[in-house]
Amino acid sequence: DQDDPPKVYHTDQNLWFQEDGTSIRRHPAWASVLYLGSEGGPTAIFGRDTAVAVMPRIGRYMLFVGDRLHGVLHALQAPADFERLTLLINWWRERP
Repeated sequence: DQDDPPKVYHTDQNLWFQEDGTSIRRHPAWASVLYLGSEGGPTAIFGRDTAVAVMPRIGRYMLFVGDRLHGVLHALQAPADFERLTLLINWWRERP
């Protein structure tokens, strides 16, 4: 559906620049998704040799290693006016 494109694959990260022009990139220790609705496409998480797709369901909580590539696939079936509702939380070893 053109009105609900998949979400771009990405890694969660904090990126900042030093005064000398160099940059520092850090990933959270863990990333998580709490599904507040059951509509929308699955979240896909990619490991080195594996991939997992998790379907949204109210109350489902997903936790994965924070440097993994992930994104949202197209919904298999969804009403025309659905909204994907999630709460995303990253867990950091140190404050970014």
